[in-house]
Amino acid sequence: MRDKEKVLIAVLYGCDEKKINNREFLSSVLNECANILHVNVKNFTDFSYEPYGVTSVKIIAESLLGISTYPEHSSAIVYLSSCSPSSNMRKGLEYLKDNLSAKEYEIYYEGEIPLIKT
Repeated sequence: MRDKEKVLIAVLYGCDEKKINNREFLSSVLNECANILHVNVKNFTDFSYEPYGVTSVKIIAESLLGISTYPEHSSAIVYLSSCSPSSNMRKGLEYLKDNLSAKEYEIYYEGEIPLIKT
């Protein structure tokens, strides 16, 4: 039984504006991130905002992965959450950083959240 969920919330800065405003590209990058994290995508939704910006969410058997982009600021907020013990959240974040051509990132939360109150 899983009793903890790994969570990582970060902002990528200095991203390529064209990449983070391309819904299809972001969806495929998030799918590959799921592969890197060894999680199983069950469903997904992607939405393009006007005049710019995209949100992509992957519902995974183990929880969820998401990214919301702000091309006007060249930034993206990343949400990675998984109950899988084999998920390496930093590896997933590094993959997103590299593929969105981000210059840097800042992690705002990284840890395990207990699923059972003790």
